[in-house]
Amino acid sequence: MVAGRTSTQIRRATAARPMARFGLKGRVALVTGAGSGIGRAVSIALAREGVRVALMGRSLSTLGTVAKDIEKSGGIVNVLPGDVADARHVERAVAKAESEFGAFDFLVNSAGITRPDWAATMAEKDFDEVIRTNLKGAFVCCQAVGRRMIARRYGSIVNMSSMNATAGQSGRVNYVASKAGVEGITRVLAIEWGRFGVRVNAVAPQLIETPMVAANAPAAFLDLVVRDRTPLGRLGRVEEVALATLFLLSDAASFITGSIIDVDGGLTAGFLTHRQGAEAGIAQTAGQRRETSGPKRSAARPQSKRST
Repeated sequence: MVAGRTSTQIRRATAARPMARFGLKGRVALVTGAGSGIGRAVSIALAREGVRVALMGRSLSTLGTVAKDIEKSGGIVNVLPGDVADARHVERAVAKAESEFGAFDFLVNSAGITRPDWAATMAEKDFDEVIRTNLKGAFVCCQAVGRRMIARRYGSIVNMSSMNATAGQSGRVNYVASKAGVEGITRVLAIEWGRFGVRVNAVAPQLIETPMVAANAPAAFLDLVVRDRTPLGRLGRVEEVALATLFLLSDAASFITGSIIDVDGGLTAGFLTHRQGAEAGIAQTAGQRRETSGPKRSAARPQSKRST
């Protein structure tokens, strides 16, 4: 926690900052998982930049709500309900959207689910569903949009990874595997498609204030991560992840590809650090040092007797 400021004050200060401008006006983007959380925030941020946004996800009602919010602000939006891991559906949806919207300049793969359970007891369907949505879905959409970007020799893709791609977590073997795979896909596509002018990067958030985190992360765990492991002392906000995403999509990142950008408040910089314990230890050690490092007095010399 920042000294003298509550978490509410930090959140309000962050929300009050104006959205950055990335020169994206007139471009076209597809965002998956656009109905809530990070996908929703990315879609709204792109629309504010003047990007025409196609929203893809399973729930028509949530996509419709996001579309209305974008249209109220003067944005141009298209809704593509469906399964991101169904290659035939995605191909048809992308072709239809491009005929109405124009060719896609950007793709953001934000669709993701979690089905937590211990590895020894996890049901096969729970493992398969997470891998199918998070990993296969990202690949299917990259393939459908990427082929068109290659033909045009221009495009920028951002896949949504997680700190769990590199830091394992009990009860999340399916989710961890899926996000590690997303980072692998990101690097391979960056290598294969770079010569065609297509950049592929990923954003790896830590715990962000989203409905999925609220539903699946116990309060005690959140408290531990925020208070004792995250240098910035708070959860991340979806708008902050959106800004990192827009940067990677934009020409400001024109020489960045195959990179994974951590948006984690410093968490993975010292994942094994216990902040409160470390601060207490440093204070104690520093106190002991001060007590022992004062000026040392030289031993008093015995006075020699004067000769008489």
